[in-house]
Amino acid sequence: MSGVEAILEIRSSHPKARFVVLTTYEGDEDIHRALEAGAQGYVIKGMPYQTLIERCNVSTPEDAFCAPIVRALASRSRIRI
Repeated sequence: MSGVEAILEIRSSHPKARFVVLTTYEGDEDIHRALEAGAQGYVIKGMPYQTLIERCNVSTPEDAFCAPIVRALASRSRIRI
């Protein structure tokens, strides 16, 4: 089962569940599928650890736990994260 499939399966029985994807995949299609499935965040393993720590300490939905590349794709695709 892929991460996207897991998100969809869990959301079917727990619609309020929240997800952050931790992955090595940086492709637009991978990011888009995860966000469309309901991930609230998408973190790329190669991100500097300082960025990961900063993202862990956010307090508002507007500061979603995402890599800059993910935020850019979401903005271009009009996906709400």
